[in-house]
Amino acid sequence: MLSGRDALNSIDRAIADIREDQEKMSARIRKATDSVARLRTAEAGEFGKLAQVRLDVIRRGEVGDRLSATERRAADLIKGHNADLDRIENEIAKGEAERQKLTADREKAADAADAAQTTYDAELAKFQAAFRKTETYKTAFAVAEEAERVVAEAERKAQLANDDRAEKGQPYEADPLFMYLWERKFGTKDYIGRGLTRLLDRWVAGIVRYIDAAANYRMLLEIPKRLNEHVAGQRAKLEAAREALKHVEDEARGNDGLAKFEKALVDANAKVAALDGRIAEESARRNALEAERGQLVRGDDGAYREAVELLGFELSRQDLRALLREAMLTATKEDEQIVERIDNIRDDIGDIEEDVERDREGLKNLDSRRAELEAVRQRYVGSSFDDVSSYFDNDNLLKDLLIGVLHGVLTSGGMWREIERAHKRSTRANPDFGWRNFPSPRSGPIFTPGRRSGGGSIFGGGSRGGGGIFGGGSRRGGTGGGGFRTGGGF
Repeated sequence: MLSGRDALNSIDRAIADIREDQEKMSARIRKATDSVARLRTAEAGEFGKLAQVRLDVIRRGEVGDRLSATERRAADLIKGHNADLDRIENEIAKGEAERQKLTADREKAADAADAAQTTYDAELAKFQAAFRKTETYKTAFAVAEEAERVVAEAERKAQLANDDRAEKGQPYEADPLFMYLWERKFGTKDYIGRGLTRLLDRWVAGIVRYIDAAANYRMLLEIPKRLNEHVAGQRAKLEAAREALKHVEDEARGNDGLAKFEKALVDANAKVAALDGRIAEESARRNALEAERGQLVRGDDGAYREAVELLGFELSRQDLRALLREAMLTATKEDEQIVERIDNIRDDIGDIEEDVERDREGLKNLDSRRAELEAVRQRYVGSSFDDVSSYFDNDNLLKDLLIGVLHGVLTSGGMWREIERAHKRSTRANPDFGWRNFPSPRSGPIFTPGRRSGGGSIFGGGSRGGGGIFGGGSRRGGTGGGGFRTGGGF
């Protein structure tokens, strides 16, 4: 069995491992890009030396001065680039230290919340056991249970009437002559037909025996309306009984001293939630810094790109290419060595840039995987899956899910669905005891229509058999008879 806290720790460790890999990969990319910049500068220097060997004094000065100015400008740009990178990495390091501190604080706060939950559950169980035996509870419970029974029966009859109205009203509503007269309110004080129209309407009414049919149809419509009004009234009484039971329990809780344990639990959970909020903020700040650093180490920022373009432009100029070609054709010992060094430098640059490209792609993948896991973590703690009652039967569940995310075959949504499916909670003192989480009256039926098969109640734990939706036990079943059946229909 894997506890909810251990599962959260596994997610945190996976996120920390990804961040560590990001640090290593970012450092490797930074080192490699610095090497490329140095090699480009060295290449320019070698071309300057070659110019001194191969060109006349006038051209030598022109090329050498130009290359020296380019090198200086590129060096200044790269220096600024590295300063920005140093600043961001310092901020990341400080943020990581703060996040580790927050995580340690949260671990302590979660321990305190678990202890508060255990204490509260024990006190709540004692309170429930004693409170159920009191006459005050039994009386309020009986009133509420009877109100529930009345609402259930009223809703059952209203449903039968609504079914009758739908079934038996269809022949009336399918008869165009009947509906013509009904819509014109024939036979009522609201009918306004005169002269020939009135005469023809009377003739049609006689054909379809409208007066008797209209009386039946009117009753068919009226009965569901009255029964629905009755249901609404009984729901109001049920709500009053619910409030009475709530008042009885609140008063008993206050007298029992349970409120202080409940407050301690609420405060402990609030502290954990506050730390989760700060951890989420720190993670968001870290992610923004990671994105900025990623841009810098990839060389996407303006300063580094300008430096590379400056050097690349100078080294691609026609006069330097001609210089290199001439040196290769008429190589003396000295310029031959220079050309060889330039070739080696270019080979080294090519190898490094291939490695950098792979690392850049890897860094992008790590960013994506970390974001997936952080999304899962936020939903996990937001759902309190790390509390003392949470657990998973499968010890290897989190390991398998984490592997799936890290390999890119599982998204955060898919991982979360599996976690939700496998998550369980251990049995605690019934938190839905008495009035708590009692259904509020709403427009649709509250209860399953039909009579009880075991005398159950939605409150649970009563003296009669059956549990109900709160306390466990069988749900209501059966159909029962009775109800109003209207006449009418053709």
